[in-house]
Amino acid sequence: MNSEGGIVAAIEDARTRHEAILNLILITDQQAMTLLGFYLTLATATATGLAAAFAPASPIPTIAGCALASATMSLLIGAALCFVAMKMTRVNAPGKAPDFWLWAIKNDGVSLQTAAVAYLDQLNPMQDANRDLNLRTARALWVAKIFGMATPLVALIGAGTGLAIGA
Repeated sequence: MNSEGGIVAAIEDARTRHEAILNLILITDQQAMTLLGFYLTLATATATGLAAAFAPASPIPTIAGCALASATMSLLIGAALCFVAMKMTRVNAPGKAPDFWLWAIKNDGVSLQTAAVAYLDQLNPMQDANRDLNLRTARALWVAKIFGMATPLVALIGAGTGLAIGA
């Protein structure tokens, strides 16, 4: 592994892995943005129906209004979780800043192996931070999806509650 080819291969492998983690973060962000638009569109529709249901002399039964209120809340919670998944935060990009490479090139005593060890030592915590970020955002997106999938059940529970209280 101390050969020049082995060191270059190790750095390329680490860089590729780092780039893959960044791609996962990007995909999660794109999914959250798409889901956010969908949830807010549905929440707007259900909130409009909710307002109509509770308007004076509305032909929409109050029980339907309870179902729409529950559905709206579920969708808004899902939308909020999409915002959590898209939260702006620091992402560690692949590659090194020019100062690292200047250090490696300008110092005659720096061997390829020394530069590679320094490169990987610096990359490791950045990769860990990106992996943790990916897990946090993916978890928030997963829960947002659960709220979306549960919305029909939440609406039924809302209708049942409205029926039980005599709405």
